[in-house]
Amino acid sequence: MQSVALLEDRNLPNLRHVRLVMLISEGLSLRKAAQRLRLTQPAVTLGLGTLEDQYGAQFFERRVAGLTQTPFGAAFARRAARCMFYLSRALSRFCSEPERPSVERLEKLLSLLTIPQLRALVAMDEHEGFRPAAESLGLSVPSLHRAIGHLEAGVGEKLVHREKYGASLNFLGHETAVLFSLALRELRSASIDINTLNGHIEGAVTVGCVRVTASVLLPEAIHECVKAFPGARFLVVHNQYEDMLEHLRGGRMDYICSTARKDIPRDFRTEKLCSSELCIICGPDHPLAGKRNIDAKMLAEFPWIASEPGTGARVRMNAMFELEGVPLPAVVVTTHQFSLIHSLLLQTNFLSLTTRSGTGEDYALSGLCILDKKVPDPCRDVWLLSRHDWEPTLIQEEFVKTLRRAAHRLEHDRVASLGALS
Repeated sequence: MQSVALLEDRNLPNLRHVRLVMLISEGLSLRKAAQRLRLTQPAVTLGLGTLEDQYGAQFFERRVAGLTQTPFGAAFARRAARCMFYLSRALSRFCSEPERPSVERLEKLLSLLTIPQLRALVAMDEHEGFRPAAESLGLSVPSLHRAIGHLEAGVGEKLVHREKYGASLNFLGHETAVLFSLALRELRSASIDINTLNGHIEGAVTVGCVRVTASVLLPEAIHECVKAFPGARFLVVHNQYEDMLEHLRGGRMDYICSTARKDIPRDFRTEKLCSSELCIICGPDHPLAGKRNIDAKMLAEFPWIASEPGTGARVRMNAMFELEGVPLPAVVVTTHQFSLIHSLLLQTNFLSLTTRSGTGEDYALSGLCILDKKVPDPCRDVWLLSRHDWEPTLIQEEFVKTLRRAAHRLEHDRVASLGALS
């Protein structure tokens, strides 16, 4: 998946400064915070000033009685606490008792951790290989090697499986990278939250989608959101469901709009948006286009484009033929890329299954024909997936509101059209 976040990380703050704001927000004085971080008080004062200059906001008011937190400081401290929560979860894996890690061990590991190390491990997880990971960060390969090496030395564990012609994260490295990615996401969101308080409402939303949401639901929601918030930016990704779920888990994606699968992990939140249904499609010049009472035997005479075996659409396609005792047709092309499917259907006599919206006009199907043949168990609800422990920015929150409104309008139009027909 394309990643724009890593390029923004060059301006992320020193992790000790992040912890400093969190500790002061928890009630510690500058002197006690300095002791906790093993720094001098002048160094802590300088670090706090550097952080405020970096974000262009005053986090604390200096008074005789001590420091008083401002709204900017509260916004940053909230994100800082969430960042440290994810880092502590990651580092607890390197303690002798991960379920109950000692405070001393965690403190030591946190004090050794740096932003370049976080970025390096996350890049390795995204790109699988020292060279592509280094290129994504704008670093040399030796620099990335050093960052990973220092991280491994600090935690006392190997995180990378090195081979003669490549390298990739091992299981421990991958699980750590997921939590590092979430921590980095919180620091990026801190900057967005502070800008929002300053009246600059902006930010990015990364959405994974299936075809039906990309052509029906998302266009309306994105249009409405950008109209209300011109500073909003969107990255819409259409990928394999399992890959998108992994990106969502690691904070590289904010939402997924998809037909829900079974056994969704508990750390994801689901919300039904609208309905869709599977249908059989073909090109306008196909011999079956416009015919009535089509049966499975007629469908089996033509080659098919299908999704991977085991997917919901492929299972239903097979069931359609099995129910009528007809041998399965030849699947000539296996893909989930709808642009390729669309082009092939316009040029050949292939058939394919796709999901169409049950609530609005599906512009992506323009020029294609929907055959007069029911697919077994065709209804598929479309759901919004997000992480349970996620705290969205204002733009991300507003996007979900517009998405819900768009889904509600489309559902209302569908019900009204059904009522008119009856």
